[in-house]
Amino acid sequence: MVSQGTGFHHDALFYETDEEFVSTLVPWLREGLALDQRTAVVTTASHIASLRESLGADAQSIFFAVDEEWYTTPASAIARWNRVGRRSAAGGLEYTRIIGEVPFGRTSDEQAIWARFESAVNYAFAGAPSWNICPYNLRLLPEHVIENAWRTHPTVWDGYRSPSDAYTAPSEFFVQLPEPEPVLGAEPFVRMALGREIAELRQIATQTGERAGLPSDRVQDLVLAFSEVATNAMLHGGGITNAAMWIDGDGVVCEVSDDRGDLTDPLAGFVPPAPEGYGGRDLWLARQLSKWLVIDTDHGRGTTIRFAVTAD
Repeated sequence: MVSQGTGFHHDALFYETDEEFVSTLVPWLREGLALDQRTAVVTTASHIASLRESLGADAQSIFFAVDEEWYTTPASAIARWNRVGRRSAAGGLEYTRIIGEVPFGRTSDEQAIWARFESAVNYAFAGAPSWNICPYNLRLLPEHVIENAWRTHPTVWDGYRSPSDAYTAPSEFFVQLPEPEPVLGAEPFVRMALGREIAELRQIATQTGERAGLPSDRVQDLVLAFSEVATNAMLHGGGITNAAMWIDGDGVVCEVSDDRGDLTDPLAGFVPPAPEGYGGRDLWLARQLSKWLVIDTDHGRGTTIRFAVTAD
């Protein structure tokens, strides 16, 4: 077992039974506590109950959260883990141990979105003083989810760490597994040329969200995400900026395009911006508020950002 925490580690843990899950992770958690490391666990409610029972009094020193409440969108999950790390540092703890069991959902699209999240974690937390273990239930998860775990984790762990021969760098993985997005109807609900007052754009987004039947809090999220992306396009997108919105199922899909085409990083918006600066906050906020967000750049000819805000 690796005891001393140094640098960032992102391990996959494959297990077949609940007993194996508990017996493997309880000693690891206790070891972290003995080393005065912050320990945090996000997993299913039943696993939390089992861990608490096995840990006894030690469970009081560990942060627990339920997976489906924590993993709402990839960027919001990264933001939550980032806050855990900041609180550890503020409390004088030099290293953090994390168990994060991702609920991959039931559809192939959901599973692709969360596989991309697992890849983005390597990018977002590179160099962070943290050891992350991501459990994968071999009995319940589809084969392609397990295959992607080998590609999104540099190492695997079962009490000892070993390298993953299939590991793929995030920039390459994001190209190999594009963000899924629905096929939209030919005509959007509204189409506009940007350059208007931001208050007018917010009003259009509000009307579209209300027409789609979004709850009031999600209408506000739509307005914020759209205004952030639209403002960035108007400031940095070159001479021509346009936007469109579709009402699709239980949400709104937005498209913002410009004629500059210099946003070439598919992982843009996955890393929290520096506290002292504004740069990067637009996509960082939009990713947290959106069910999915796609960046499509035709080098030198234009960039299109599409994202969806749904009811849940």
